[in-house]
Amino acid sequence: MGQGEPCLGCFQNVFNPWLTCIAVSKTADATGAYNRYAFTQPGLPDYPKWGLTSSIYYQTQNDFGPSGSGYMGVNVCAYDAAAMRAGKKNAKQVCILDNSNGTLFDDSMLPADTDAVPSSGGTGSEVLVGSIDNLNPGSDVYEYVMTVNMKKGTATLAGVNGSMPIAVPTYSLACGGFGACIPQPSPGSELLDALADRLMYRLAMFDDGTTQHFLVTHSVNDGVAVGARWYEFTAPEGSTSLSLAQSGQTPADGHYRWMGSIARDKFGDIALGYSRSSTAAGDYPSIYVSGQTAGETPGTTDPEVLVKQGSGSQFFTASRWGDYSSMALDGADHCTFLYTTEYYPFDGSFQWYTWLAAVKFPSCP
Repeated sequence: MGQGEPCLGCFQNVFNPWLTCIAVSKTADATGAYNRYAFTQPGLPDYPKWGLTSSIYYQTQNDFGPSGSGYMGVNVCAYDAAAMRAGKKNAKQVCILDNSNGTLFDDSMLPADTDAVPSSGGTGSEVLVGSIDNLNPGSDVYEYVMTVNMKKGTATLAGVNGSMPIAVPTYSLACGGFGACIPQPSPGSELLDALADRLMYRLAMFDDGTTQHFLVTHSVNDGVAVGARWYEFTAPEGSTSLSLAQSGQTPADGHYRWMGSIARDKFGDIALGYSRSSTAAGDYPSIYVSGQTAGETPGTTDPEVLVKQGSGSQFFTASRWGDYSSMALDGADHCTFLYTTEYYPFDGSFQWYTWLAAVKFPSCP
């Protein structure tokens, strides 16, 4: 964590209002002091996700209304990053509640989370992707662009109601999109939810000075089990018009791979982390990393490497498995990947452990 990076926003409800709580570090020491903020939300802000830039912090959440009982749309918010780093009390929040012109098509958006932008700056607008659960099978990922004038406190959102589709290879959402189908080896253990109705955190963005690279992953049926599908979208410097550069997927070998996260380093290497499990003896949910080495044929997914072997299955935890993991790029060298997710060292319920792994490709000294 570097200076000025917010912790992932929590949300709370003190009867009314719903709040997004943000703490922004005052120094590069994550154990040091923070500037703390609380911003109101119109309804229960479910599944909040962040995209950080130097000037604006972006947040998305599925709004389930004041009572938390019904989906109202996706609330896309922007926060004045410079003011929050400075600890200013009047730091602004600008939000747009997108109900897809009444269709509720748009949901579960991921804002681009910046790993590297050249000193010349980025596009000035924020790219988001999401809304893959409206069709199954599907063949599009939907793009959105938020443009903010923080000084005036105004914003616009392009792509509403799925009007900016990006064509991708056809996919079938794992577990039907809404359900639990990931098996574990321990007798009586529960099936796990792949959360395949949404793209997995993060939408990692790396700007190499000429081209912007956006990477994201989700869980799909692979014919025999569940695989991690990933995409690299690109756009010229200064543009928000994304196109598919390549797509890859883990092998269909009977193992279930889900809850992935992906990022790119400064050399063009791509790291893809995920959980893997099956009914095979000893194949407890474990942490693996795959990806693509720079220079390989587009669409190549390298053989996976075991990062942390699990030694237990999950029981009676409402089938949820962490809901997302995170593959992040170390800002100190832009070539060390930091991957964090969960595992069980023994059979249990609500007893997961967290593992943080540092991953490097041979190109990284």
